[in-house]
Amino acid sequence: MGLFNNRSDCRGHCHVGAEIGGRFHKACPFSDVILGYGVAFYFLSLTLKNIPVGIAYAVWSGLGITLISIIGYFFYHQTLDVPAIIGLVLILLGVVVINVFSETVSH
Repeated sequence: MGLFNNRSDCRGHCHVGAEIGGRFHKACPFSDVILGYGVAFYFLSLTLKNIPVGIAYAVWSGLGITLISIIGYFFYHQTLDVPAIIGLVLILLGVVVINVFSETVSH
């Protein structure tokens, strides 16, 4: 699970870097975004040695969506309505179910 957390953190850092960088108009945050995605895909390639690509991508996407939504709420004051919060909770529950109960994920 540690690789998922590291990769999601890198991915979240990339999206926040894009927001700070004024949508890729400043060089420093832009290079930060490129570096962040490189690190994120490196960690994804490590997890693909042990986890099927469908499971890995589902967990990566789910955690990425949740992380960015939380960052957007706290740092950019973007609001989430009740259906969005319910959807995020369901995504997180799905990630937990996959990691705890699925036999396709090697622990």
